[in-house]
Amino acid sequence: MSDIEQLQLTMKALGPILQPELISQHSATQWSILFDEDTLIELEYDPQLKQLSLCSALGSPAQDRLLSTLQASLVYNFLWKNTGGIVLALNAPDGELMQLYQLALDEYDTQLLCSVIANFAEKAATWRKLLAAGGINLD
Repeated sequence: MSDIEQLQLTMKALGPILQPELISQHSATQWSILFDEDTLIELEYDPQLKQLSLCSALGSPAQDRLLSTLQASLVYNFLWKNTGGIVLALNAPDGELMQLYQLALDEYDTQLLCSVIANFAEKAATWRKLLAAGGINLD
């Protein structure tokens, strides 16, 4: 069985465990998981690197908190050992803040993948709430 076929089976097994509203497969290597109306996680597998990338849009901070929110995001990225490797980025100069994670897949462990996705979704929800409230104020 190929790596892609193994991952596809693993992704199918996630539904009953994570209980999202919807898991959609868009191609042989791309999925999205909708947990609620605010939490959508996009996943893409690179078979050459054996790496699964997770991405979620978080929103944009209020203009008056843009600088402090971006500064906090950079500090968050520096703490990658504490965040488990989750990082934040802008999707465009005036775009949304995105949460990203890359997982090396040496084996296809459903429980591990469930834990990673659940943790990723939880952190995304926290950042989304901060941004919905206007962003971070360091003053």
